[in-house]
Amino acid sequence: MRIPPAAVLACLLALPVQARAQSLDAVGTRAQGMGGAFVGIADDASAVYWNPAGLAGGAYFSLVVDGNTAEAIPDGLPNASARSGWLLALATPALGLSYTRIQTTTVRPSFGIPENSHVESLLTQHVGVTLVQSLIDQLAVGATVKLVRGIAAAANVPGNDREQLLDDVDLIGHGTNKVDLDIGVMAVAPFGKAGLTIRNVTEPSFETGTGDELPLQRQLRAGGSVILLPHWKLAGDVDLLETDGPFGDFREVSIGTEAQVTKRLTARSGVRFNTAGDLGAAPAVAIDGRPGRDRPGRVDAGALGRGPGRACRRAAGGGACARRRRPGAASRAHAAVGRAGRAFDDVNRREREASTTGPPPD
Repeated sequence: MRIPPAAVLACLLALPVQARAQSLDAVGTRAQGMGGAFVGIADDASAVYWNPAGLAGGAYFSLVVDGNTAEAIPDGLPNASARSGWLLALATPALGLSYTRIQTTTVRPSFGIPENSHVESLLTQHVGVTLVQSLIDQLAVGATVKLVRGIAAAANVPGNDREQLLDDVDLIGHGTNKVDLDIGVMAVAPFGKAGLTIRNVTEPSFETGTGDELPLQRQLRAGGSVILLPHWKLAGDVDLLETDGPFGDFREVSIGTEAQVTKRLTARSGVRFNTAGDLGAAPAVAIDGRPGRDRPGRVDAGALGRGPGRACRRAAGGGACARRRRPGAASRAHAAVGRAGRAFDDVNRREREASTTGPPPD
């Protein structure tokens, strides 16, 4: 069971060059540690957000509690943006339940009045149910149906101090409810995965109460991952649609990697590029510590939360560690949804075989 930050010590150093309205990477510390290259990897409960179909190849039970904030105030530009995101997700291979809260605030110069600034804020709360189904042996599809509560606000306010406006201005918003849909596809091969995600299919818009509307833009993103070594993966994502951000058009390419360094340490790094505008690259690094597999009376959190492997408890008398193998995640998905696919079993079997050798010693 993966529960950051309570059960996971994570250090994330992300330098977002462009924080745009309701961006795809608004939630997911693990994904952000890989520079946002996660659509072709998603296998924990955060897959309900990144790629719903990824649950089919994940753990039998996964719980993610995740939060982050970001602020962008570029030098030489009059615009600024801030973002915060929170995710609570509970998932099995066939079903996921989630609550997501994302808030974005942007500051722009006020048209016609140089001494004023135009501030926009959009807070969305998503309550979602995710369903996953295998189509053929190597392909799964998933969808997250969401009830979205949006509170939108916009106003011209005095002052040009962007940092102060982002931190201190409290706008009165107008709330509306909408129904939206996210769709994901995941294909699996023995050497890796490929995924596609469509978010905000209906592109809901929320009225500010002053005649304006703030939309959730449709996002289309493709990604893939390759197993380089038993404990090392390389991933890449690319946006297939441009979106409008506070600093101009945005279309992102992300490259990231994830490796289990020791029994208790997982490292991630990545970089992202904006291919549609002038604001370019941003690096990201994460270090993830987790309990060891052979601690007395404790089940490895990674074995439960990161896919198939071995769960290991110390025998009550202090003897050798008693090992047991859990069925492959795809086999459980097969029992749950009727057909999980032999391809998922192949990937899970390879990971289990690699885990028997164990990661490098501390």
